[in-house]
Amino acid sequence: MKNYYFFILLFFFYKSNAQYTVIPDEDFEQVLINQGIDSDGIINHLVLNSDINTIISLNINGSNLHNIIGIEGFTQLQSINIRNCINLTSLDFSNNLNLIAIFCNDNSLTSINITNNIALQGLYCVRNQLTTLDVSNNINLSTLACALNLLESLDVSQNVNLTQLFCSNNLLTTLDM
Repeated sequence: MKNYYFFILLFFFYKSNAQYTVIPDEDFEQVLINQGIDSDGIINHLVLNSDINTIISLNINGSNLHNIIGIEGFTQLQSINIRNCINLTSLDFSNNLNLIAIFCNDNSLTSINITNNIALQGLYCVRNQLTTLDVSNNINLSTLACALNLLESLDVSQNVNLTQLFCSNNLLTTLDM
C-alpha cells in the first residue's frame, strides 16, 4: 500500500513540476494531436510547453472547437490560420506578441482581442459576426480585411502603414481614416 501512495505522490509531483499549458477544449487539443504537436497523443487538457513554445505557424480549419484557450502558450507564433470553425465566437491573441498574420475568416466571431499585437501586419477576419474591431494599437498593420461582418464603425486612423483595407458589406456609418 505504501508503494501505491508513493507512486500517486510521485505522479502528482511530476505533473505539478512539469511545464504545461491547459487546453480545455478537447477539439482544440485533438487538432494539436492530429498535427503531431501534442506529443503525448492523448486528450488530457494539457500540452507540454516544450511542444508548443517553438511553433511559428498554426493551421486550424473546419474544426468543431469552441475556443482556443491555451493559445497563449504558443509564444513564438507568427501566423495563425483558423477558418471554418462555426462554433468559435471569440479569439484572444493578447499574449501572442510575435503574431504577424491572423487569418480567421468564416467563423462565428463576435470578438477578437489583438490590442497587444504591435507586430501584426495582416488581419483577415472576413465573414464573421464582429460588431466592433479595435486595431488602434496595431501600428504595423498593412492589410485589414474585415468585410462581411456587422461593423457599424471602423477607426484605422492610427494604422499609418495600412495599404489595403477591405471593409465592404458591413453596417458602416463611420469610417475614420
